[in-house]
Amino acid sequence: MKVVLLSTYGGGGAGLAARRQLKALRKSNQQVNMLTALEDIPEEGVFAVYPKKWQKSFFLIRKFGEKVWMLPEEKSKDTRFAFSTAQLGMPILKHPVFQEADIVHIHWVQHGFVSLNTIQQIINSGKKIVWTLHDEWVFTGGCHYTRGCQNYLSGCGICPLLKHPNPADTSSKIYQKKEQIFLNSPPIHFVGCSNWLTHKMKHSPLLKGHGFHSIPNPISISDFYPAPSSDRSSSKIRLLFIAQQVKDPRKGFSVLWEALQLLSPDIQDKIKLIIVGNPLASEYVSNHFEVEWKGTLKGVSAIREVYQSAEVMIVPSLEDNLPNTIMEAMACGLPVIGSDIGGIPEMIQHKITGWLAECGNPPSLQAGISWMLDTENRKNCGNLARKWAENQYAEEVVSQQWQNLYTSI
Repeated sequence: MKVVLLSTYGGGGAGLAARRQLKALRKSNQQVNMLTALEDIPEEGVFAVYPKKWQKSFFLIRKFGEKVWMLPEEKSKDTRFAFSTAQLGMPILKHPVFQEADIVHIHWVQHGFVSLNTIQQIINSGKKIVWTLHDEWVFTGGCHYTRGCQNYLSGCGICPLLKHPNPADTSSKIYQKKEQIFLNSPPIHFVGCSNWLTHKMKHSPLLKGHGFHSIPNPISISDFYPAPSSDRSSSKIRLLFIAQQVKDPRKGFSVLWEALQLLSPDIQDKIKLIIVGNPLASEYVSNHFEVEWKGTLKGVSAIREVYQSAEVMIVPSLEDNLPNTIMEAMACGLPVIGSDIGGIPEMIQHKITGWLAECGNPPSLQAGISWMLDTENRKNCGNLARKWAENQYAEEVVSQQWQNLYTSI
């Protein structure tokens, strides 16, 4: 039984999760390869449709072609990457690792990697299909997160992300195209990284009649582990925030910043905020507490060290699925303060492994920070967080679930 994982990128949240799955499955002797658009992160078992540097332009034409196609529909630059049309794709089916596979396991495949027509071709190939969802795009008319909109339950249209929303807008057309594909295909096994996302899939009219499963992303607990307590000795409590794009509204950094302003001056003096991600935002400077910008980190050791240097991880997301950052922090023995949305409440047990704050509520986040200032609270939560990561997300635990699914289909 041979499996091929499809992912536009080898990096980013979804690409990283796919690569971790690849490594976990290979350690358990599963025959598996991964196919990406470009050879952006060389690794054993990872192949690219365009492996040569000079071929990069072929991919970029498709990636930016998707965005150009959407320009007349673009409501604002803030929503540019919140909506995908999947009009353009790459010649995936011609690649040897695809042709050799018995099971095609799709991950995040936007930005011109897999088009809606390609999805139809994959179905027509007769191969068994597993599809891990990293957001809500599969069952919507184009948005990656519904942001409270319920239109996907009745065919989309009147999309709040589009410039000219109407009953027959682009979201409605994309939904109808997906309807033609999914409602007439053999069973596809859709997998949510979280129970929250699986629940939403089950209630989607678009995916009616398919298989649904919940399997989390794996993590190597030998790559991410707690530092000796002496390594965390500091005169200040170091709070950690990580986001690929710090200014992405979905990641909620503005909520965290407002929560920090609510702390009393004497507590602010005890805090150091460490920020990982881009771009560096000069407007976020405080005279009351220390701020350290790390920019983008590369390599497991650099990322692990930043977790090990902190006391508390904060994930104030307004929308999220099953963040890798929470998983990594917990494996490193860090308590996590997170929003009570998406799959985050499945990862954090309130006042046991961390703190669940009301989504978008700065006072609730501030209360969590204040509670975490207590050394015993941090220590107890951190110890239990590590145990939770070992029991729920360790490679051998998750890879067995994948192998069971593959065998069953």
